[in-house]
Amino acid sequence: MGAAAGPTTAEVCGRLAELAAQLNTADLRGLRVLLRSDLNVPLLPSGAVADEARIAASLPAIKLLLSKGARVVICSHLGRPDATSPDQDAQRRLYTLAPVAAVLRRLVGAAQFVGLAPDCIGPEARAAVDGLQDGQAVLLENVRFHAGETSNDAAFAGRLAELVDAYVGDAFGVTHRDQASVTCVPSLLPRRYPGPLVALEVANYLATMERPRRPLGVAIGGAKVKDKIGVLRSLIGKADVIAVGGRMAFTFLAGRGVSVGATQIEDDWVEPAREMIKAAAERGVRLLLPVDVLVSQSLDKAESPRIVELTTTCCTREAPCIPAGCFGVDIGPASSAQYRSVLAGCNTLLWNGPMGK
Repeated sequence: MGAAAGPTTAEVCGRLAELAAQLNTADLRGLRVLLRSDLNVPLLPSGAVADEARIAASLPAIKLLLSKGARVVICSHLGRPDATSPDQDAQRRLYTLAPVAAVLRRLVGAAQFVGLAPDCIGPEARAAVDGLQDGQAVLLENVRFHAGETSNDAAFAGRLAELVDAYVGDAFGVTHRDQASVTCVPSLLPRRYPGPLVALEVANYLATMERPRRPLGVAIGGAKVKDKIGVLRSLIGKADVIAVGGRMAFTFLAGRGVSVGATQIEDDWVEPAREMIKAAAERGVRLLLPVDVLVSQSLDKAESPRIVELTTTCCTREAPCIPAGCFGVDIGPASSAQYRSVLAGCNTLLWNGPMGK
């Protein structure tokens, strides 16, 4: 006999919605609740928060738990600190959550938000949590300061879990990552719930992907195909139009034989990208790839930037589309105009990841 079929996406989403509803009625007074939020915000050169959108999106969960009299222990990552660097002081200066704590103090209020703990595990974290009163919150320092977070280390997860009694997962942007504070910690706690942001995104998914008003158009960007491979394969079976941008577009362009110069593409994913191009054509999905791109001689700054037009015959060994030493940055203005025109004709739109820098 074959293996039993797993739950459908709609069934999983329905279960998440049920658990989110349970959070609304749960008695959490006096309990220490670990709230995994996504506070990975962009920072200005001064170190201040450049965009508070992710912090604002986390507020409903924070305020809900505070209103229930929980002792809220917020954790998040920020950036990609190198936990193995010999200069950990420099890493902590660059990636501290202190700027986020300053915004939370302003938005939540000093009476309820007590500040930033110096660490996310260990005696300093324990002291910060033990100092909470009912209806107060503390922010733990960046979980990625410890290598155990990204490696999903059980020992690290255990030290994080021992601080609390319950778990609320509200970091929708990282729910796909198999990392300690996302997947291992909730498995160690008897009470665990999805948060309001996750519930909202699940509802949006159901409305968009399971019951869309057609045509269904998708704009998908970002840097890495491997992070989106499952999403892309699913979308090819559901969408009418898919517009690919961001740096990941160059992996697809390489799959079509376009020379991408010094652009960092994922060599292992060129063939899967080629297969997805073929699958889209077979299923009648209109897959839009760039017709022009912005290139530069540096990714750190705009160095000799220019727009390069792409055609089916543009690439030769003598005259590659993107010259050696140049980096593909993103889609160009003609691509932007084409994507905008085609997507404007869709009745439902899904946007995942940045494009058009």
